[in-house]
Formats: sequence, C-alpha cells, structure tokens
Amino acid sequence: MISALSAALFRWRRWILLASVALSVPLGAATLRRPAMGAVLLALMIPPLLAALIIANVLNRRQNRTLDIVTGPPSFGTPVLGSGPLFTAAGVFLLVAFAAWLGPAIGQGEDRWTLIAGLSLLTAVWLGGLRGAWSGCGVRLTAHGIDYRGPASTLTVPWEALDAVHPVESVERFAIRLRYARPDLIRATGVAFDRRTIRFEGADAHFLAAAIDCYARRAIGPPPVSSEIVHRIRQNRRGSRRRTSSSVLPARAGPSTSGRTGQGGRLSAQRGGS
Repeated sequence: MISALSAALFRWRRWILLASVALSVPLGAATLRRPAMGAVLLALMIPPLLAALIIANVLNRRQNRTLDIVTGPPSFGTPVLGSGPLFTAAGVFLLVAFAAWLGPAIGQGEDRWTLIAGLSLLTAVWLGGLRGAWSGCGVRLTAHGIDYRGPASTLTVPWEALDAVHPVESVERFAIRLRYARPDLIRATGVAFDRRTIRFEGADAHFLAAAIDCYARRAIGPPPVSSEIVHRIRQNRRGSRRRTSSSVLPARAGPSTSGRTGQGGRLSAQRGGS
C-alpha cells in the first residue's frame, strides 16, 4: 500500500509541486494584508509533511535488496520515493509564510540585512530540494557507469573511473563512498561538494555496494534491460488492479551476503509488492 502510494506520488510529483506553488502564492499575498492568514499556510504545510514522514520512515525501514528497472535509457536504479515532492510542497508553504511575515519588516529597515540573509538561506535550501523533487534523486547503474542525481548536483562515473580492486571505500545506511582510479573521467553538474559519495533511499546499501563492486571489477556494467522484459512488465501492470513497481533481484543472493551480481548470476524481473 505504502509502496504504491509512494510510486503514484512520484509520478504526479510535478503536478503536486505546481499546485502547492499556485496555492501558496495568493495566500502569501493575503498574508501581507492580514498577517493572521499566515496560519493557513502553516496549516496547509502539516498534511504533506506528515505524509512524507510516514512514507520515508516505512520504505526506508524495509531496506529492500532490489533495484528498480528504469526505462529510457534502460538501467537499474534505487527506488525514488514520493516523500521528496511532499517535503518540498510542505516547504513552499513555510517559505511563503515567512516571506509574507518578514516582508514588511524588511521594508521598514528593521534588521534588514539579517532578515534578508535568513530568507535567502531558506530560499536556497528550498530551491535545492525543488531540483531533486522535480527530477528525482537516486542512483542508476547503466551500461556505461553510475549516474547519480542528488538534490543539488548530478554525477556521472564511468566504470573505468572506479578502482578495479576496491571500488567501494565505505558503506553507510543511505550512502556509499566510492574510490576512484581515474577521477578525470568523472563529470559533475550543479553544486557537488563531495564527488565520492552517492546517496539514495529505499534500497539496501550493502546490496547496492556489492553490485557496484562486481560491475566495476569487470568494467562490464550491469546486464542490459531488454525490451522484452520491459514489455512484459508493462503488460503485467496493465493487467493488475494495483500499480506496483517493477524491480530486479539477483538470482544468487545468499541468506547472509549482499547478493553479488554479474558473471555467473542473472537479474530477473519481478513485480515489487506494496
């Protein structure tokens, strides 16, 4: 249930974000005339915030040892949760409320620069979240390398850029730190303070690290997602009453190991549960 809701929210993420902006702007204008209207903005912030916390808590607790099948171009990726757009939608109500409350004070010159700095910082944080919520954050394993989309940056790491012996330096719950042999091959856009760490949600970190380790050691990339598999998944979705996500699972995942994939193993498509 939560997985299906999260997937639906992510599919409709841009409409959710546009609706939150369209609703908050006129309420912000009304707050300039009547400051008490700011309470309405704060009240509207609560439902998406609570929903985002529930979705993130439930899905991140599962730590599934699966990767989603991503089409266009075909690749395997970590799940993209619907909590991100909800957090960003809640943030716009808070941002507009603060802007409406602080606007008159800035105009009157009361601690003007302090207020401007605080409001600018809050706006920058929200814009960073907006970029990630609009396009989606996470990690994709393609035939060419690792594609990482963060809140404020993107990172493309060819398999040849990773250290062939120890491509993964360390593993945390929602982050993997990579080790490079050819950092000159890496391409980054946006504000990338740390080009070695990739962050994600909804997937087991040791599972993802094992897949990266296996592919990087052979510099082969993951097995391709065939058009036949994608077609079969789409047919299954159309015939199902519930829209469940499609995922891949290594065929040789041991009970206590990370389930390495690559030569000798295969990735089979399956429908993920809710």
